[in-house]
Amino acid sequence: MKVKNHICIICSTITIMLALLGIMGYFPGLEILGSFKKGFIPMAPATAFAFILLGGVLLSIDKVKPSKIKWLFSLSAVLFVMLFGILDVLGYSSGLDLNFEEALIPVAGTMNGIPVGRMSPVAGIIFFLSGFSILVLLLAKDNPNKNEEFRFLSGVLNLTVFLIAFVFCLAYFLGSPLLYASKSAIPMALTTALGFIFLGLAVFGYNQNSFPLKIVTGDTMRGYLLRYILPLAVFSVLLGGLTAQYSFQGSKINPAILSAASILLVIIATGIVANFISRHLGSVIDGQKAAIKKSEQALIKSEKKFRILFETMVQGVVYQNASGEIIDANPAAERILGLSLDQMKGRTSIDPRWKSVDQEKNELPGEKHPPMVALNTARPVENFIQGIYNPQKKKYVWIIVNSIPQFKKGENMPYRVFSTFLDITGRKNAEDELKEFKENLEQQVNEKTRLLNERIADLESFHEATIERELRMEELRKENERLKKGNNDA
Repeated sequence: MKVKNHICIICSTITIMLALLGIMGYFPGLEILGSFKKGFIPMAPATAFAFILLGGVLLSIDKVKPSKIKWLFSLSAVLFVMLFGILDVLGYSSGLDLNFEEALIPVAGTMNGIPVGRMSPVAGIIFFLSGFSILVLLLAKDNPNKNEEFRFLSGVLNLTVFLIAFVFCLAYFLGSPLLYASKSAIPMALTTALGFIFLGLAVFGYNQNSFPLKIVTGDTMRGYLLRYILPLAVFSVLLGGLTAQYSFQGSKINPAILSAASILLVIIATGIVANFISRHLGSVIDGQKAAIKKSEQALIKSEKKFRILFETMVQGVVYQNASGEIIDANPAAERILGLSLDQMKGRTSIDPRWKSVDQEKNELPGEKHPPMVALNTARPVENFIQGIYNPQKKKYVWIIVNSIPQFKKGENMPYRVFSTFLDITGRKNAEDELKEFKENLEQQVNEKTRLLNERIADLESFHEATIERELRMEELRKENERLKKGNNDA
């Protein structure tokens, strides 16, 4: 299971547990579970139910795609929470019970004239935003093409929820809960604010690779520095605020001395943390520099080996850009083609000076040259045989070509192509000579066969004539004997 799923599951579970504690707080003797401190307003039952629904959706968010029924159930639960939250806000503004909370759940008393057990309108707004954030994540799973845009929107909404809940929690911890002085507005409970904190962390855990965590968790130097600087800044502010808050309460010491002491304490604590971070960052940066230097040395060594191979290999190598213009070639290519690199640079396959022919020695158009076919089709061309006129040798040389297109990341069409080819003129000439020899031999065999057939036909004619003559002689002999016998009888 991925780390982000662990965070999402743990924080969603804590959110549901806080909701269950909020419900248990309405049982006699367990009131403290719903507020965490006497005098604080408890979590409303409707709020707890909404937390359970959203937490359950987040627990199953990676499992809702395979089953359409589960996906629809999760979608319905999120939409219900959003609707309930916005109706609570509209009902509070108009004085009407639009979400039927008063009809379904009885009021559990009052606190400073404010009804206990009712969802705060602030909580209603945050539930709408939280539900919207989770709804966008569900839609992202169902629309892979818009995944990035949906996740960014979810991150923005969830960050808003988290910051609002954080402010309410901070006010509780500093001893000045928000909206408690109001006689009409229902404050948001500490347990509710904590529930939103963990709900937001659950969404962040699932949406880790998007805004805003992507800024901090990325592999860039900015992300690496922010992972340390942001906690340090938050730690400094919180430490200073808490120190000032609790040091001034009930103290008879000069406030200036207390302020100076608190500032000094913050400076010392911040200095210790900053020293630790700087040492750690320094070691990491030094390690990265060493790794980069090692990689550069390995790259130089690899490039040197490649250059030696490029310059000494028997096969010719030619690089052409997306327009088909030659941009580089090795010495073997210069030797095989009979042109220097300077003469080849800028020349395309369309150039008629190549005088290229196919295996049958028919003219081969430039657009049918292997590198141009590879560029146009974005597919390799392998073992293509063609003839190229070599101006130095003043004759054709035969080559077998392999052209491989190369792509930039995320692009479908090649930005260049490289071709490797081998001079097979000797083999080609031998094949042509063998072909010619076979053709001549076949002609001779055909001629001899024709003469032999004629001789056989003559012999057959002679044989037939001889047999016919012997048969005729036999008939004459028999006729002669018959005549002789007739004379003797007479």
